[in-house]
Amino acid sequence: MCNIQNNNREQIITLLDKAEFKIQIAVSWLTDEVIINKLIELAPKKKIDVLLSCDPLNVWRFASIIELKKKGAMVLKTGKNVPGIEGFMHAKFMIIDDEEVYGGSFNFTQSANFNYENFARYDMESSQRLIKDFKNWWSTAKDYTDDFEDPNSIKSMVVQGFQLQEKIRENILGKYNAEQRKIVSNELSEREALLKDEIEKDKKRMTVGSVRSGVLSVSNSGVLTNQLGGVKSKPHRYYGGKVLTKFNGQKLPNSYALAFRQMNELKKKYSFLQCKIENDVLICHGVFQPEYCKAYKVRIEFRAGCFPQVYILTPRIVPNNDIHIFQEGSLCLFYPGDLNWKDTHSIAEYTIPWIFEWILFYEIYLLTGIWEGEFVPHKKIVATIDK
Repeated sequence: MCNIQNNNREQIITLLDKAEFKIQIAVSWLTDEVIINKLIELAPKKKIDVLLSCDPLNVWRFASIIELKKKGAMVLKTGKNVPGIEGFMHAKFMIIDDEEVYGGSFNFTQSANFNYENFARYDMESSQRLIKDFKNWWSTAKDYTDDFEDPNSIKSMVVQGFQLQEKIRENILGKYNAEQRKIVSNELSEREALLKDEIEKDKKRMTVGSVRSGVLSVSNSGVLTNQLGGVKSKPHRYYGGKVLTKFNGQKLPNSYALAFRQMNELKKKYSFLQCKIENDVLICHGVFQPEYCKAYKVRIEFRAGCFPQVYILTPRIVPNNDIHIFQEGSLCLFYPGDLNWKDTHSIAEYTIPWIFEWILFYEIYLLTGIWEGEFVPHKKIVATIDK
């Protein structure tokens, strides 16, 4: 994902909180889950009207928008259902308390957070015009759920259409040589890029769900598979906060034996890991790459007296609690209240599958801004640590 990140989403969240009694939004696509969750939070307290385009792409947030409606918001849609033709609703603005109007190029989508976009307050004349436009469009709009009787079938049809377009594009570009390819644009349109993100999220969610349910397991070669013989993931929850993650104390008399035992089991179950013992510390390196994800170089350290430390070497990831990484860089893979780690616990079973899960949830986080794995809120960690 692009390293550029604007602060438009933060501006929108601030404005939503600032509104005293009314919020009106007109956008083609409402897919940013952080913004949707904020609207769901505010709906019981403020009047919220959301006007969307009729593009079926919005069906990807069907469940969230239905939840928004249940909380008291009104969600309608208007215009044609295909971008690029006359009559498509392509507005991008919000009205606060019938007075202040904000907007620009910024779509209320996750991918828009990583573009060069503008979002600002309109002047009085433009604001009055947009408030009038909203009122007119709203008066002829229909309920969001119209034509969405079977959301899953609509998603399938949209995906099939996208995949067909991808094949056509590749067939066309395949006729050009390398030099010609530089000239022929292969940029995805705004809508296609958004749809591609949604398809990618669905694939990763399905994969991580299959890992957590035991449908997929980790094979000897480090591939997620549904074949027999792989190592299935154990139930766990993520957590964050400040804890002692490095060994700090006297070296245990049997440190080497415990490290050797763990190393033998890891070598037996996984050929994709390179393991060695240095100064009674087990050190393992390997490349973890769940399907639909990029490759992650990982280092695992284990010394008796402390649970395993897992570090992502590449790509570089800045630690923060939202993605469950301690400040010193080690992943937070389980909640101590659920698992009192013992040196005899199998790293092969209690750590390796969890790393695959963490990578999938992290890549979903990059697309949504939300950690979707089950976790314990950080404020609940302090009592456990102190104890």
